[in-house]
Amino acid sequence: MSLKDHYQVLQISPAASAEEIKKAFRALALRYHPDKNRDPAAAYRFAEIQDAWYVLRDKQRRSAYNYQRYLANPQTAVKVAAVSPEDVLRLSTALYNKALASDPFRTDMELRYFEIKGILSNHNLSVLTGAHNPELNASIIEQLKLAAAPLGLAAIVEIVTQLQKLDPLQQHQLDTFVREATWKHYWNRSKIWVALAVAVLFCVALLLINRY
Repeated sequence: MSLKDHYQVLQISPAASAEEIKKAFRALALRYHPDKNRDPAAAYRFAEIQDAWYVLRDKQRRSAYNYQRYLANPQTAVKVAAVSPEDVLRLSTALYNKALASDPFRTDMELRYFEIKGILSNHNLSVLTGAHNPELNASIIEQLKLAAAPLGLAAIVEIVTQLQKLDPLQQHQLDTFVREATWKHYWNRSKIWVALAVAVLFCVALLLINRY
């Protein structure tokens, strides 16, 4: 049985924000509600919309669904059972090129996370570490670091934990990558308060200038 595409049902991108999901649900629910639409197919369409809303409105349910969707989609699924280190490098390079060409504001970051995790499966890691090819491993680390850069801090830490297994000599670079991601995480959380503080100080300065 094929997995229903809830994003297609709500006519939104897999990268849609929670607010975009809510807006799409409300508009479609209003259009297809049986009390508003007497078309016999409207009731079925309305049930589909409700199912999609139930899954996508909840962060945990959406995350679990995204993973199922990733596994079920042959166009995006990563082939995790690599035979050689070169197979893993090809997957890494393909994702690296895809990341370079993508718009970070329109990218499904959960799908990006699952793709990286697929490349760094235990099977693939064993293939890479068993080959003892530090140069190839370093290339994969650099490519996956770039692909992972837009992800959240927790995802980056988890990915770096896997990357550390490939080459101990890359530890310093990986630590730096995590520090930069940590700084970015806390800056994004606090920048609005910094902006408000600057605005308040500016207003106070104007008042003092006008007074004197």
